[in-house]
Amino acid sequence: MIEGAQHTGDPSAGETPIPADRSGSVSRRNFIKASLAGAAMVGSGCVPADESASTAAHAAPVVAAARGKRLNVIQVILHDAGQHFGCYGQKVSTPGIDALAAQGAIFTNHFCNSTPCSPARGCVMTGQYAHRNGLIGLVNKGWDIPPHTQTLVDRMNDAGYETVRCGLQHERHPRNRNAMRYQKNFATRGSKDPERRQISVERVTAAAKLYLKARDATRPLYLNMGVFETHAPWTRRFYKPFAPKPEDVAMPAFLPDVPVIRKGYAAFLGALSYTDSVLGDFFRFLDDSGLEADTAMIFTADHGDATGSHRHFEKAGTMYDEVYRVPLIVQPPAGPRGVEVRQFVRLMDLMPTIVELAGADAPESIDGRSLTPLMTGRPPDDWPDAVYCEHHGEVWGLMTQRMVRTHRWKYVFNPHDLDELYDLSSDPAELTNLIDSRAHDDVLSEMKARLMGWNDATGDVFTWNWVRWTFPDPVPP
Repeated sequence: MIEGAQHTGDPSAGETPIPADRSGSVSRRNFIKASLAGAAMVGSGCVPADESASTAAHAAPVVAAARGKRLNVIQVILHDAGQHFGCYGQKVSTPGIDALAAQGAIFTNHFCNSTPCSPARGCVMTGQYAHRNGLIGLVNKGWDIPPHTQTLVDRMNDAGYETVRCGLQHERHPRNRNAMRYQKNFATRGSKDPERRQISVERVTAAAKLYLKARDATRPLYLNMGVFETHAPWTRRFYKPFAPKPEDVAMPAFLPDVPVIRKGYAAFLGALSYTDSVLGDFFRFLDDSGLEADTAMIFTADHGDATGSHRHFEKAGTMYDEVYRVPLIVQPPAGPRGVEVRQFVRLMDLMPTIVELAGADAPESIDGRSLTPLMTGRPPDDWPDAVYCEHHGEVWGLMTQRMVRTHRWKYVFNPHDLDELYDLSSDPAELTNLIDSRAHDDVLSEMKARLMGWNDATGDVFTWNWVRWTFPDPVPP
C-alpha cells in the first residue's frame, strides 16, 4: 500500500449531494517528480501532428504543474466511440475534441484490450488484461472485479487524492453504487428513458462543473467522467440538429456505401457531434476557471462500434479495428503539444500513467505500462511491437476470440469458426482474409507463435490448448 492519506469515503455510499459553494486555498505540496526532459521525436514513433508545433514540444516536460501543486487528473471516457474524430483524419465535425488533441498528445495506435463495455473499463481500472482481473463480461450479467483487487481508484485514494465519479461506471455491479470506492459520486443513475438518464453528457458535465466550483482546492483531484451518448441507439431528440442528412455524409473508406448504413452512420455522427459540443463547452470552462494550469486531461473511449463496417453495427463478436482501435488524447498542463504517438498502447496503460502523474506507484501485478516515456519521444527499447486483445463471448454466446496485431499483420483466433489473417498494409479495411493463402504460411506461423507466447506469459488458459492444436508438428519456437 502507498503511504499517505487514507480513503475516507464510505464504500456503501450512494449518490453524493452537490456541495454548496465554498472557497479554498490551493495546497502547497511538492510536485510528484522531476520533469522528464524531451527528446527528438521523429523516428521514435512520436511526431508532431503539426510540424509548426514541434519546436516547443521537443523540449517540454511531459508532466508539470504550477509551483507547489500536485496535478489534478480529469479522465473522460466515452461509450463505443472508436476513432471517429476530425483529429483522427475523419471528415466529421468534432472541434472540441480536435482542440484538445492540438494541445496534447494524440495516440493513433491505441487499442482496447477487450470488449464489451465492462471488460474494457475493467482493464482501465486494474491495469490488467481481462482474463487476469476476472471481469470478462458485463457487470449487469453477473461479472465483477474481485473485491480485493487494487484498482486505480484505490491507488488514488491512498495517494491522498479526492476521487470523484461523475456519470457512467460499468466496472462493478450497479447493485452497489460505490463499489469502486470513489469518495464522491454525482449523476450516476441510468435509465432506459434517455430523457431521464443522468449519465447523459449534459448532466454529467453540469454536475462536474458544480462540483469543481465548490470543491476543496487544498486536495488534488481525480475525476472520472463517463458519458453514454455515443452508445447505440442514437435516437435522442437533442442529436437531430447535429446529424447530417444521410445523403450528405462523407462516408469513411471502411464503410460500405449503402442507404441503411448511411442512415445509421449519420445518426451516430449526430450523437458524436452533440457530445463533442457539450464536452467542448466543458473544456472551455476548465480553461476559464484556471484549472487547466495544474490539471492533466485524459480523453478516451471504452471501445468502438462497427457503425456499419463489414455490414453490421454493434461491437461484440468481431475484432476489426473499427471496434478495437479507440481514441486517446493526453493533455498535461505542460508538455508536448500537437504530438502524434504511433507506438502501440492499450487501455490498461492508463492506470499506471495516471498513478505516475499522481506521484504514486502502480501495483506490481499490473500488465500495463506508463505512457509518459512515449510522450517525450523516449520509448523504452522493450516497448511492445504488437497489441493483444481478447473477447470472451459473454454477449453473443460462447464465441471466445483472441487477436494479435502488428503494424502490418493481424491474426484473429476463432476456435469455433475460420481464423482470420489480414495484411493491413494493402488491406487496411480488413476485407480479404488470407487464412487459407499458402503464400502466407510463414506469416501465419509467426503470428500464431506470438499469440501462443502471450497466452503463456499472461496465463490465458482459455485458448492455451486450442492454439497448440492448430499448429503443425513440431510446434514452432
